[in-house]
Amino acid sequence: MQDNEMLETFLAESRELLADMEEALLQLEERPDDPELPHRVFRAAHTIKGSAGLFAREAAVPFAHEMESVLGRVREHELSVDAELIAVLLECGDHLGTLCGIEGPAPDALRHRGDALVARLRHYLGEPAGVASAPAGAGTPEAVAGTAGEWTVSFRFEPDVLACGIDPLAFARHLGGLGTLRQVTPSWDDRCGLAALEPERCYLGLSVVLDAQTTAAALEDVFEFVREDVDLTITPPSAPDTEVSESPVQGGREPAAAAAATAQPAVSFLRVRSDKLDALVDLVGELVVASAAVATEGRAAGGRLAESSEILSGLVEQLREVSLSVRTVPVGETFRRFQRIVRDTGRQLGKDIELVIEGGDTELDKTVVERIVDPLTHLVRNAVDHGIEDAGRRRAAGKPAVGRVRLNAYHEAGHVVLEIEDDGAGMDPERVRARAEARGLVEPGTEIDERAMLQVIFEPGFSTADRVSDVSGRGVGMDVVRRNIEALRGTIELDTTPGAGTRFRIRLPLTLAIIDGFLLEVAGTPYVLPLDAVVECVELPGGHRGEVLPLRGHALPLIALNRALGHTGPEARRRNVVVIRHEGALYGLVVDRLLGEHQTVLKPLGRVFDRLECVSGATVLGSGEVALILDVARVTAQAIAREELAWAG
Repeated sequence: MQDNEMLETFLAESRELLADMEEALLQLEERPDDPELPHRVFRAAHTIKGSAGLFAREAAVPFAHEMESVLGRVREHELSVDAELIAVLLECGDHLGTLCGIEGPAPDALRHRGDALVARLRHYLGEPAGVASAPAGAGTPEAVAGTAGEWTVSFRFEPDVLACGIDPLAFARHLGGLGTLRQVTPSWDDRCGLAALEPERCYLGLSVVLDAQTTAAALEDVFEFVREDVDLTITPPSAPDTEVSESPVQGGREPAAAAAATAQPAVSFLRVRSDKLDALVDLVGELVVASAAVATEGRAAGGRLAESSEILSGLVEQLREVSLSVRTVPVGETFRRFQRIVRDTGRQLGKDIELVIEGGDTELDKTVVERIVDPLTHLVRNAVDHGIEDAGRRRAAGKPAVGRVRLNAYHEAGHVVLEIEDDGAGMDPERVRARAEARGLVEPGTEIDERAMLQVIFEPGFSTADRVSDVSGRGVGMDVVRRNIEALRGTIELDTTPGAGTRFRIRLPLTLAIIDGFLLEVAGTPYVLPLDAVVECVELPGGHRGEVLPLRGHALPLIALNRALGHTGPEARRRNVVVIRHEGALYGLVVDRLLGEHQTVLKPLGRVFDRLECVSGATVLGSGEVALILDVARVTAQAIAREELAWAG
């Protein structure tokens, strides 16, 4: 592992630890008697402190120690938890994250901010701001909970450790910070002869005798960010001949937790750069296209080539599924980011608001998740700022004083649906109309239904807010939200009930790379539908001219794709109906030919195709032809709009 990769690993894992710390602090505010939460927060700060010094994060180490001192008191029930303490610790977590990104001493501005936070922390310890707390390992609760005596820590790095920028002696010095170093003994790698020595490789190991009151977990934490590159053995004072931990290090668990973990199948994790995953998915996409071409040739040739191409297609499909699953992440990890936003924004506005998260296990492509964070942040802030009323107005309306924002995720017909819902005041369509007319977005007296009227909030510069706030709603943003979502081939819809609340529904594709498709033909042109949206296929009775097809006792609305897609010319003599499901309703797409399932590699369309309302992308078929991918949401929306216009006329 190169030195810059190790630094990236440290920074990435520090961010994860800080995110876990923040989540635990927010839970601790709600459940101050939960004994596990203070341990989670302490462990995160302790692990970051243990590794920051190895990467020259000089300011992060003492600051994390100051946090440890307070967290240790909380963990030992010597300090009660209240909203003010949680607020201080959350600010400290933010500052620690900033310090982890700075090599060497902190700049003056950050140092002054850190000094102010340290003074607030020491207030809880009853210490003057200028007096440093006890050194780590000398009296922290982590040390008190451990075993006193002479610990033996033996470690040997991989030979290329020096080229990676790792100093083995730095780990010995860091161990000395946990107690008193009694002895440091080097050990020689006997497998390497003198003639084979290379000056840039390391052949020495170290055995450190440490007199300290600590735990095996605390000692393992020293090697947290290099565990893949070190052989580690820890021997406690009570059992000089017993190996407690051997590399690879098991992540700093207490003995009881480690014993419980051994009873279950081991799950190993490998951190991989996201750009490598992107390259893998791109290559798999090209492989899918090539495989489709081979399958076409195989079917034409027949015999053993056809059999071999079928086997190849099956293996490529399995590879596609595995590669795409590697790039998906639970959306709950993103949802939990908003706990802090809802808490801090609510307190800033004097509102008490709870965030409810549902469907957190729903998985979504990591690329989509990264690009949806900003739109979600804007919608959540809007819900807190403009949606939820203050406690007085809520009580007067017969509502609970505590407002509620709900984030939900679930799968629907090849898409992931994200819902942002609040139980606030809702939107008044008449008020929206008045603002729209005042801004010239709607002609006075124009007949327009309520659903269409509400869509005007996505127009640039439109706002229903009575005030401009620093939190949200400066009359810009909702148009950007819609534009960002549409850039992901998604849609956003709004439902609101005055006095009851507002709900935004965002529909996003599961992945931006490869999907299972259903290939069909309209007017001699191939098109692809997302397979998850397809329910069944039926033949259209000859001579049928109605806009509704009776299907097992139900009236199925029909959408003629040749008309929706702008094709002209005579209709095919035999036509079929592809029954699709969208937002719980069934529709029938009238097509000329059914060509079957097709693994579809999504290719974005250039700006010249922006006016193609019903199309979300393109793909290359095995024959070399290009097929357009139909957007089910836009096809059905266009059909509904035409029907409403027809009724209006």
